[in-house]
Amino acid sequence: ELIELCKVAARYGGFYATHQRNRQEGVLEGAMEAIEIGEKAGVPVQISHFVPRFPDGNKTLECMGIIEAARRRGIDVTCDVVVPNARDGYHWAHGSLATQVLPLWAYEGG
Repeated sequence: ELIELCKVAARYGGFYATHQRNRQEGVLEGAMEAIEIGEKAGVPVQISHFVPRFPDGNKTLECMGIIEAARRRGIDVTCDVVVPNARDGYHWAHGSLATQVLPLWAYEGG
């Protein structure tokens, strides 16, 4: 159903924006599903709050690899991340996507 709806959006220059479907188990499958929907419908894809959590938290780089592979195939796919912190109760910050891909200078000054 989403593919068919996105095909209509494609006719009007739209895109498929989705929240990350799974943050724990199945995070890779959720990313692949979002990309597949966009690819089959011919629309750009935006995955929001793309942050693998435990037990799949160690799959951060693999998740980014899925996005990069889609881009190499010509799919317009982007994501944004949640930068976790202890105040919000996210104690898994050391394994988050943001801490693995952002340069250290991005954290300077809070």
